[in-house]
Amino acid sequence: MKKLVLAALAVAVMASASFASSGADLNLKLGLQAAGNLNSADYSAMLNRQGFNTGNNIGTNLGLGFAAEFLFPVSNEVKIGPALGIEFARDLDLDFVSGAGISFSFIPIYVTIEISPISSIKELFLKGNFGYNVATETGYNQLISISNSFGGLYYGIGAGYNFPNGFVIDVLYSWNKWSDDFDGKATYSKLGIEIGYKIAL
Repeated sequence: MKKLVLAALAVAVMASASFASSGADLNLKLGLQAAGNLNSADYSAMLNRQGFNTGNNIGTNLGLGFAAEFLFPVSNEVKIGPALGIEFARDLDLDFVSGAGISFSFIPIYVTIEISPISSIKELFLKGNFGYNVATETGYNQLISISNSFGGLYYGIGAGYNFPNGFVIDVLYSWNKWSDDFDGKATYSKLGIEIGYKIAL
C-alpha cells in the first residue's frame, strides 16, 4: 500500500510539472482540527493493560495544522498537485488518569485535488486528499516517557471557497491511519477548518 501511495504521489508531481506553466498556485494554510477521535481496539487494549481503563473510541483535544499545497490546472474545473502537511501534537482525552498523558502528531504527504462542480460559482470547490502520513506518539507517566514513530494511509474529503483577494477557506474531514507491531492498528479522524492564502506561481 505504501508503494501505491508513493506511486500516486509521483504521478501527481509529474502531471503537475506538465501544467506548471499555466495557472499554478501555492496554497499556504493554517487549520484548527476538532472533534478528534482515535479508534483502535488494539491501542485501547494496550492502554487498558497500562491501567488507563478506556474504550475503543478515545477523544482528543483540539489540534493545529499547517499545509502547503501546490495546485496545477488540468482543466477549467479541476486542479491537482502534491502537498505536505504538519499536524502538531494533540493530547488524547485521558484527563481521568492523574500524572499521565499521550499525544500524537502527524506529517502527511499527499496528492490534493480540487473540483469546481458549479460553472457559475467557480470559487466554490470540492476537495480530496490522498497520501501517506508519518505518525509520532509521545507518552509519559510518573516513571517513564516514550516516543514512537510509524506510518500509514492519510485521506480526506471536504469543500471550500476561493475569495477574490487571494484568501481561501475550506472544511475537511480527514483520517490518519497507522500500524505497528506494538500498538497494532489505529485510525485517527477529525474535522478541520483551514484558512489560507493563495500565491500565484
